[in-house]
Amino acid sequence: MNKQELNDFLNNELEKNKVVHSYLFYGEKIEEFKEEILLFLNEVGVNNFNSQLKKINSDIDNLNLDVNTDLINECEELKNRIAKIKKNIKDVIINDFKILNGLEMKVDDVRKAFENIYEKPFLLDKKIYFIENFEYLNINSQNAMLKILEEPPHFIVIVLLSKNTNNILDTIKSRCLKIYLNEKENIEDDNSLLIMNEDIEENKFNIYRDIFKDVKRMPKSIYYSKYNKIINKDDIKELIVYLEKLIAYNIEEYYIYTNVIKKVKQKALGNLNFEMLKDYLILNIYEANK
Repeated sequence: MNKQELNDFLNNELEKNKVVHSYLFYGEKIEEFKEEILLFLNEVGVNNFNSQLKKINSDIDNLNLDVNTDLINECEELKNRIAKIKKNIKDVIINDFKILNGLEMKVDDVRKAFENIYEKPFLLDKKIYFIENFEYLNINSQNAMLKILEEPPHFIVIVLLSKNTNNILDTIKSRCLKIYLNEKENIEDDNSLLIMNEDIEENKFNIYRDIFKDVKRMPKSIYYSKYNKIINKDDIKELIVYLEKLIAYNIEEYYIYTNVIKKVKQKALGNLNFEMLKDYLILNIYEANK
């Protein structure tokens, strides 16, 4: 995903209340996306706090203070509580919204950072943990994190940032929603791909090429939804031809698709209906690249 795609995705998470308990954002230029991710987390937590304050203020304004002295006292108590909360808001949010650096985190640091994870947030809707440079955590530190990710309380959101996923445990990756971020697409292989564009219309060629690129930058559900809408019967035949040409030219990055071609051809020969064949193709391309 580039920045625009990331913002669209994060806004959708908020609007549809689909925020999950753990995200892994990765890419060589991950630093360029840090601000957008932090703004998203701010929306997840702090906005809820602001809405709570507004509600309390509204409740106070709606009290009929002429009724009795108890209501007047209750009103004053609420106002005092708000004043105290506002005064200490920075300390409270620091406790509920932790920003950590994987460069400095050993096993004990991980345990200390998450020691109060099962205590509900004091003000925010979610207790948030943001860890950058996650790729630098050693195996022991990652195992400590894994225990947290296995059974997280419903009120936490953990966000991991990493330049790559090579040194991250598969068990951690499988428990996070993985999102690849890259502001500028890598087109260094395009010249070699263009030689395969002889018999394919330009717009279709771009779609086929993006099928592979989108695997790295889209969550599975969004990826499936996109290509399920745009692939028709003829596209599947051309896609197979395209994949075969990639392998014929021995482009290493796409060599993994040999098995996809074989499986889809077998399904086609078995008279699998179009919708099932399309699903099989899309999902196998996605899984093969993972």
